Amino acid sequence: MQDSLDLAKLQARQCNLPHESQTTKMLAILVTVYVTALIAIGLRLIAKSFAKIWSTDDALIVAAIVIAIAPFSLVIIMATMGFGTHLYDLQSGQLTKILQLLYAAEIVYVFVLLFAKLSLVTFYLRIFTVPRFRMAAYSLIAFLVLGQVIIGFLTIFSCHPIELFWNKDIHTGGCLDINQLAYANSALAILQDLIILALPIAMLPGLQMNKNKKISVAVIFLLGSVGFISTIIRLQVLAVFGNSIDPTWDYVPVVWWTTIELGVVIVCACLPMIRNLVEKWFPNFKLFKWSSPKPSKDSVGSSSVGTDDKSYKMGRYQKFGRSTSPPQFSDNYVRDHIGGPPSKTDEISPTKYRDMYAYGGYKPKVLEDPMSPPQPYDLSWRSTNPYGISGENPYAVGKTNYRLNIEMLERKDRNFDEELPDIPEHPEQTEVEYYGRCCEQQLCEQQQKHTCSTCGNSKPQVPMPAALPQCLPQEWTTWTTDDGVDASTRAYWMRQANLALPNLCPFAAFGAVVVNHTAGGLGELVCTGANNNQGSGNPTLHGEMVAINNCSAIFTDPQGRYNMTPADALLAFGDLTLYTNAESCPMCASAIRWAGFKEYVYGTNIDALVDMGWGQITVSSKEIFNQSSSLSSETGFLGDVLTNETDGFFSWQFRPNATCPQGCSRAASGRCAPRSRCRVFNPAL
Repeated sequence: MQDSLDLAKLQARQCNLPHESQTTKMLAILVTVYVTALIAIGLRLIAKSFAKIWSTDDALIVAAIVIAIAPFSLVIIMATMGFGTHLYDLQSGQLTKILQLLYAAEIVYVFVLLFAKLSLVTFYLRIFTVPRFRMAAYSLIAFLVLGQVIIGFLTIFSCHPIELFWNKDIHTGGCLDINQLAYANSALAILQDLIILALPIAMLPGLQMNKNKKISVAVIFLLGSVGFISTIIRLQVLAVFGNSIDPTWDYVPVVWWTTIELGVVIVCACLPMIRNLVEKWFPNFKLFKWSSPKPSKDSVGSSSVGTDDKSYKMGRYQKFGRSTSPPQFSDNYVRDHIGGPPSKTDEISPTKYRDMYAYGGYKPKVLEDPMSPPQPYDLSWRSTNPYGISGENPYAVGKTNYRLNIEMLERKDRNFDEELPDIPEHPEQTEVEYYGRCCEQQLCEQQQKHTCSTCGNSKPQVPMPAALPQCLPQEWTTWTTDDGVDASTRAYWMRQANLALPNLCPFAAFGAVVVNHTAGGLGELVCTGANNNQGSGNPTLHGEMVAINNCSAIFTDPQGRYNMTPADALLAFGDLTLYTNAESCPMCASAIRWAGFKEYVYGTNIDALVDMGWGQITVSSKEIFNQSSSLSSETGFLGDVLTNETDGFFSWQFRPNATCPQGCSRAASGRCAPRSRCRVFNPAL
């Protein structure tokens, strides 16, 4: 080898060959690639830290970046010895050391690539649970391990004796064709990458998604597998590998494309997790967001939608062939990204608000039907009028079940106070309805001149969004939660939870509404519920449970607007917010977490209810949420919202001298009863 080096130096002097270097360019590429890979893994780990749940694919990708320190470091050492310059510029003995380091780097490279690809495949195993897919994934894992072990073995023993790789002065033994081995390695890597890409893409036809969503899913998986592009480019520069008379110069492109290949594979394995982090930090960033289905114009106000109308189908679960397996695909891609326990520091200071957005990440927007009418609890889809909605007044809240002839669902006695006056089916024409209250019952009487023209039979002249901020404490008017919903909007929907009650002052005054805030503006009322224990004989029918049951019935009604499959209906809750005028009992709080609501907002808290005389199981919603970190859903909660109004609905039942809710007075029985026949009605929606 020394003779070859001396000959090269002599030729350079005689031919006046240039003394040039690629070292700076190579090191710049090396550092850029490794730093980018570190940033990608750092962002991935930050995303996973929200869930505080770690999985095998995390360990594998961390192992890949740690092991990658070795080949990156070896190349840097090679550069200090002259790698990147021409052979004739090396000092005596440097070529042998460079080839030794190159030999070691080649071996480690094989296993870095293995760990990075295994991370991606094990990630697929967590989001797809179809047996056939899992069998294919496990087969791919075996193929990856076997293939890389064979390539690693051939690399280690490419020469016999091994020293012959870097010491050509040994004249016994021999080497494999290094060039052909490099081609075989690259060809195997490309085949592996294509299978890794094809495996999830093959699942797309079975996904119950529209075309745009499928394209978005395909883009994510494609980005996770583009390492083969750098491998293909690397394949083109391998022609000189093992055949060069100037290896320290000719091998440089091979080294930096190998480096790029490693970095790209590591970064791509992190992209699905980074997607969720980007959507959490930059919710308006549209690159990886789905476009929600839009309702057709002729569907607004319609009581049913044909089976061919797919604008309300939100299929986010996949099917594999004819499999009848349960829902088996999460479009959030990273199940361990959600459902983490709330942080102890996630409390904020605005008056009467405690924000516990502890379950990070965003999901696709759904249910953008702005005219979905509120519905009371009803499971009578067997009747001719499935929801008992009055044709004259489809937006009546809490009054539509009085005409049902189903014994367990009759609600005419649900207030269990015989002395309460009967409430008519429709409001009298001489009464004014102001956002669910008569003019005399306005919550902001001092602002009456701004919100109600007269107390005759006219409607308010100023729409609720403009009037509502006048009804709020000054410090609330500019306060906004993390998802962009301001305090006035929160207060509005909390008032709607009060309006979901059967009258102004029922004994069990627990009301709830389910709202879609992804629809823009104030949001969209999806369904309502009120406590119906006494009316149904079912002790579990608290307001929240009634609302959840009602939403499920609406979503899955085959003659209804949405006509969802049960799997789709379950997923729809992930984009909805439940408002309840009192903190949920442990049963309802657990149901909220099982449903996977995006948010849960309550008014009067459990401690206040106990102080007022209500019997309660004193386990707070926060405690329930703290114990639900293993659920595959995300829910934020906001407490003590508008308690200056919600408290009044619960403070009179066990206190004879307490003031009745606005619009009510004490009846002969001692209970509060409505003073007038003003119908609880919401014309603003």
